[in-house]
Amino acid sequence: MMSGRLPGDNALLHLEALASEMRTISDFGVDLVGPASLGAAFLRVAGPHGTGLTERIHCVAGAGSWWFTWSWGDRIGLATDVAGAARAIRHVLTIRCGLLAAPPPGRPVAPRRSPELSPAANK
Repeated sequence: MMSGRLPGDNALLHLEALASEMRTISDFGVDLVGPASLGAAFLRVAGPHGTGLTERIHCVAGAGSWWFTWSWGDRIGLATDVAGAARAIRHVLTIRCGLLAAPPPGRPVAPRRSPELSPAANK
C-alpha cells in the first residue's frame, strides 16, 4: 500500500527536523531552501559571527536509509540521528571557520602584497 508521500517529502521532513535542532544548539544561521522545480530541498547553514562561510546540507535515500550529506555528497550521518548530525555539522563548520579566521598557532601571518600598478595606471 502506498502512503501517498513522495520521496522528497521524506527528505523535507528530515531537513526540517535538522533545521530545528541546529537552531537550538548553535549560533549558525539556518535556512530551509526549496524544493524548487529543478532541484531538491536543502538546508543552508551559515557559519557563526558573520564569517561568510555557508554550506548546503542535503538529505538523500541510500542503502535502505535516509542520510544527511554535505554538498559534495559525503555522508554526515543517518537522518534518524538528527542530534548527532547537527553536532557533526557544527563541529566541522566551527573548525573551518576557525581556520579561516586565524592562522594556526605558532605560524606567522604572511604579509599581503599590494597589487602592482601597471605602467598605464601611472600615466
